[in-house]
Amino acid sequence: MLKIDRSFIQNLEQGKNNTVILEAIIKLSKSLSIQIIAEGVETKSQYNFLNEIGCDKGQGFYMSKPLVESEFLRKVLKS
Repeated sequence: MLKIDRSFIQNLEQGKNNTVILEAIIKLSKSLSIQIIAEGVETKSQYNFLNEIGCDKGQGFYMSKPLVESEFLRKVLKS
């Protein structure tokens, strides 16, 4: 699995270069059958964009605040 650093995600709205870099990383990873996870996803627009370009997974405050293990398990087991 390849993890995309939060710095790429945080600067997503600041210019086309970040968008092009992310798209290239994801296309290359897909061609090598490597799953991708993006860290630092904090907004719905970031989440939607990453989903549209084929990012497999994301982590960040948009999905959930940081959780201790017991809280995480309680949340997961409820679902």
